[in-house]
Amino acid sequence: MVMALADERSAAARFVRRILATSADERHLALIARHGLTAAAARRAGLLLVDEATKLLGVQPARMAQISQAIMALAAQTGDEYVWALGCQKYGDAVRAQGQNAEAVARFDEAAAAFTRLGFPVEAARTRAGWVVAQGALSGPDEALAGV
Repeated sequence: MVMALADERSAAARFVRRILATSADERHLALIARHGLTAAAARRAGLLLVDEATKLLGVQPARMAQISQAIMALAAQTGDEYVWALGCQKYGDAVRAQGQNAEAVARFDEAAAAFTRLGFPVEAARTRAGWVVAQGALSGPDEALAGV
């Protein structure tokens, strides 16, 4: 059991290093298509990528968007809706930082809906912080706050 957990962690870490070593979306998709990870290792890899994306907020939003798209692709392939929602939320943060507020609002809404459907109300509520900023840029702060 301990050995299997160590193997999953190691496989997840190797996968994440390969994703982070490239900035080409096509390469990410190719790596994801043949990841060969167990469901647990894929979840761990997704969560590690979420951590990496978070580190880039306000620093490298375009790179954050790429990593977030990789998270969503991996999670979609493995059927992990929770990790997909986390990646979607991070993608919303990344595009909001690039001034793509309408896209950000849509991604925050998608993430919130997924978290709600999965029974994670706190995570759903966390999406509203970025949503208010993005919606405020689109319609003004009063209208954004009224929509929360």
